[in-house]
Amino acid sequence: MTVRARLGGVAAAALLTGALTPQTTAQAAADPCVSGAEVRTQIHALVASLKDDVKRKSSRAHLAAALVDALHTFRGADADTAAERRGLGEEISVLARQLEEAPDRVARKAILVQIQALTEQRERGAFTEAERTRLKEAVAALKNAVVAKTDGGAEGRAVAAAFKELRAQFVCTPS
Repeated sequence: MTVRARLGGVAAAALLTGALTPQTTAQAAADPCVSGAEVRTQIHALVASLKDDVKRKSSRAHLAAALVDALHTFRGADADTAAERRGLGEEISVLARQLEEAPDRVARKAILVQIQALTEQRERGAFTEAERTRLKEAVAALKNAVVAKTDGGAEGRAVAAAFKELRAQFVCTPS
């Protein structure tokens, strides 16, 4: 596939992230947040557009899961019961084992984001500003790893813009 065709796929995904909801610009300015389901659709569109750059299916799966888990964490998901905390602990343990065998940098960064997001969901107490900053930095490192896999130039900028739009959705709460 040519660079132009790949760029078209990334650009289409970037456009899709902004065009999934039939909102007027006045509505978008009044309430820029979309539902979690719409953000997950945007995440999966972005990941699908990266198929030629992030070759391993497992790395793309980790990327999608990491972004969804970060979304949940930023939007306030947490474990309410001991059973839920235990389940998250088991999931974190599985991810820690997978981290040792991660096939590439994108997978490692994605697994680290997942572990950090799930740890925050498991912990009791408020999601502090320092914890938010650490998770934002981990997502930024993941974005940089993904952008590094692209051919650079316009394609890299399109991927970075798509991540920026997703990151804006992480920290807002839809009404």
